[in-house]
Amino acid sequence: MKPHENLDPLVIAGKSYSSRLLVGTGKYKDFAETRAAVEASGAQIVTVAIRRTNIGQNPNEPSLLDALDPKLANHIQSLRREAADKRVALAAADAEIAALAEWKNQRLHRDVELLAAGHKLIDPREIWHVAALPDLLDEHGDIDEAAVAALIEAKVPAHWRVQVKFPGRGGFHSGSTGLAGGRPSSWAQALARPQE
Repeated sequence: MKPHENLDPLVIAGKSYSSRLLVGTGKYKDFAETRAAVEASGAQIVTVAIRRTNIGQNPNEPSLLDALDPKLANHIQSLRREAADKRVALAAADAEIAALAEWKNQRLHRDVELLAAGHKLIDPREIWHVAALPDLLDEHGDIDEAAVAALIEAKVPAHWRVQVKFPGRGGFHSGSTGLAGGRPSSWAQALARPQE
């Protein structure tokens, strides 16, 4: 038994190793020397700097996997595949998070514009000329209706708002005749009444 070998196996992710020695692969002059060192050490686990070492990502260059014991090489390949699958899943999750964030952003903008329309803005999208969305949200990320109302009152010019005039006690004016006091019962009555 070599000094670094143990009677108790080292178990990592359900796989047993009789040696607890880990050997790096980045300090040798070439892959042949790497293989000789790993075999001489009896190590069953090697570390690989995958950003600096070709383990198959560059098919036209020599690969560390060709220099190692096939068992080690196969294990590295399976780990590489697992890592690639996890990167794909992570990229998909990131894309989903980004899509949800964009959807939420669009919904918040739309809801602020609906509130602005309730404050008689002619074009509710004009509110973005005087405000940014974060300024209109509360600490939970929800729209702060009071902040929207205060911003419109303080920063939105009056000419951006619809001037709504409600009829007084005299009743509505007819759109066709401009007469006050309700609709006339005949054309003769409509023509006989003075314009206001």
